[in-house]
Amino acid sequence: MAFIIGVQAGYEEGDGVHRHNGTWVTRGQMAEGPLIPGNANAFAFNWQNPHANPIIVTRVFLDITTPGGVAAGELDVGSAAASGVNSDNLIDGCDPDVQTVYDNLGDPGANGKMKVRLDANGGADDWLTCQILLQNQGALAGKYYIEYIEVI
Repeated sequence: MAFIIGVQAGYEEGDGVHRHNGTWVTRGQMAEGPLIPGNANAFAFNWQNPHANPIIVTRVFLDITTPGGVAAGELDVGSAAASGVNSDNLIDGCDPDVQTVYDNLGDPGANGKMKVRLDANGGADDWLTCQILLQNQGALAGKYYIEYIEVI
């Protein structure tokens, strides 16, 4: 969690920081990492909520800079109980063999939602996973970006 030190006169609620129990803390946060290539049923990423509080994931981006290399594949992104568990409640079935940017608002697929809540770190449902489905995607490259709000 980031803290702001010094004069906070220019900051107000809604500016990406929030005053909580006498301390200015960031509320809207981002996480990012690489998309990992792999065979069908492997995971392009597994990300665990790092906070001791629940979070609300508001947006997930998949920035595919190098297509996976095989047509008719899919990527699913969603909340999960553990690393390596499939879920498609944010992005359901986007094509990894296209150089593009997907997100859960514009490309949700059949089961995707606008937001999900993850439990605090160590909770029953504290992971976001991205599974490669149907076809091997050995050339896949790019990054994922997760926008979220820590619930405090």
